[in-house]
Amino acid sequence: MTKHILDCIFIETTTACTRKCPWCTHHYYDIKPNFMSENLFQKIITDLSSLNYSGRLSFYLNGEPLLDKRLSEWVKAGKKACPDAFTFIISNGDLFTAEKVTELIHSGLDAIKVNTYDEKTLIKVQTEMKKINPDIIHHVRLYDHSNKTDWTSRGGTVPFGGKQNENHKKTVCLRPFRQ
Repeated sequence: MTKHILDCIFIETTTACTRKCPWCTHHYYDIKPNFMSENLFQKIITDLSSLNYSGRLSFYLNGEPLLDKRLSEWVKAGKKACPDAFTFIISNGDLFTAEKVTELIHSGLDAIKVNTYDEKTLIKVQTEMKKINPDIIHHVRLYDHSNKTDWTSRGGTVPFGGKQNENHKKTVCLRPFRQ
């Protein structure tokens, strides 16, 4: 396995989202829903394949990945091109269904993290998770944030009601150098 400078690649296949959470750029800016062109996606995957990329391959960034109807086929293409990569998405749960998650896992998705931000979505996701085959449920991680109210802006750049964490001012963020 080759060691790469970047340990995580984010491929934002869509900028569209189902929410405007107060800590997200979607809340502050009217972000036009765009979907990545197939040519650009194929170029990225081809380039990663030529590098024998084996880090985390994430099919999301700020958009809701389950809005992209091509996601399953693109996960499959990503896994085929980079078989040693760890394929991953994070979803807000709004479009989470047992059928969709099963399709994604069978396409090569290694894990999906679901962050729920309200009780209605939490209950929906929990109900759908019960329908997922026990052989693949371990690919799904659910994090309930429906009662969390103290969201903060780590970098101090999001004009949100939470305070900047003083501990973050004293550290260097390594993400831009690795992801």
